Amino acid sequence: MNKALNINQSTTDEWRKFGFYYDHDDKNGCWRFVGSVSGLLKFCDILDAFVADPDNKNISEHQAYGPYQYLQIETWDEPLVDCMTIKGSAEDLTKLSNMIREKLKTAAVSDQFTINEEYSAKNDYILIFEVKEEGFDPASADSMLQDQIKKAK
Repeated sequence: MNKALNINQSTTDEWRKFGFYYDHDDKNGCWRFVGSVSGLLKFCDILDAFVADPDNKNISEHQAYGPYQYLQIETWDEPLVDCMTIKGSAEDLTKLSNMIREKLKTAAVSDQFTINEEYSAKNDYILIFEVKEEGFDPASADSMLQDQIKKAK
């Protein structure tokens, strides 16, 4: 197997382990999260684990997530979503996790919901969640990865 195929397989495996796909859209000012309900709940688990980690108690502590590591969660003195980071205090991030969980309780396949001002009136970006069927492969939503897989074959 050549190096490109190994990298592509590694990225595919990482998305699958991660449980959902994410991307940010600078043109439309949004973060997009795509996955099944169980997959999107893993994002809530990430938020909860970040808050529970004692190393993340101070302002500006941050962690990057996902195969490309460009989604960052960061402690901050107020809630805010921008082009690089979802910020907030432990209470803010817990509130966000709970908001997402509540919306996912009633979400059906093909539903889409957003979180914006209910998290922060100062957001630069909104959060968009797209609900897919259980068993959805998050790697399939990564168009860059899919293009690379086609080129490598």
